[in-house]
Amino acid sequence: MKREKPGHFPYSLSIGAMSDGRDAFVEIESLEMHASSVNRREIKEALAWAAANRDLLLRKFKEYNP
Repeated sequence: MKREKPGHFPYSLSIGAMSDGRDAFVEIESLEMHASSVNRREIKEALAWAAANRDLLLRKFKEYNP
């Protein structure tokens, strides 16, 4: 996972889980997927981790994007 700068999807992260280069932009607070070519079930484990670590992700996002 990597942080993304604010833009169309505030407080978002990119989950690049696919070996073919596809990725998903996921809003941290809601875990809603935006502009994704990936099915939710393909990144189920990453979404579960993000849900369990939402506070950390938000803190880090704000730290990297003051």
